[in-house]
Amino acid sequence: MFCETCGRMVPCECSFWQARMVLMRGLAGSGKSTLAAKLATENCGAVISADDYFVGEDGVYRHDRSQVRSAHEDARRRIYAAVEDGCRYIVIDNTHITHRDMEEYFRLAARVSADVELVEPTTPWAWDVDECAKRNLHGVPGEIIQSMLARFQPMTSAEAQAVVANMRQDLTHVGEEG
Repeated sequence: MFCETCGRMVPCECSFWQARMVLMRGLAGSGKSTLAAKLATENCGAVISADDYFVGEDGVYRHDRSQVRSAHEDARRRIYAAVEDGCRYIVIDNTHITHRDMEEYFRLAARVSADVELVEPTTPWAWDVDECAKRNLHGVPGEIIQSMLARFQPMTSAEAQAVVANMRQDLTHVGEEG
């Protein structure tokens, strides 16, 4: 029998992992998507992005600011479905600039008992607004990228995991009451 995640014979490393959600963080054009694809390949995982919502059947990206909430809801549904299908390593390729940007993804990790890891690209231009403006694939202007940089809220993976653990505990207590 073969693992549907990695294609190797079962049991493989994938089948023993607790689910892990890797939240990419950083400016548009900083190298998140390239790193996300690399991590997913190396760990037999999947990449899920809210940006996918804006790609039409013709493959063209058309961002609609009024649909951002729907895009993230769609991404969370796809993450949940991937975990239900047995995917144990999911890279969420969004900017996750503020703690609030990550909150619903943390809540989802708590619900599916996944570990959380935060990853930022280490490219030489990762925090260079002008270079990110040149490199980003969606035409995000420098002013918007500058705003992202100004709003960026640092957080470590350990801090994120603590937030998820608290959410998980809250969910357990709610279950005990009901």
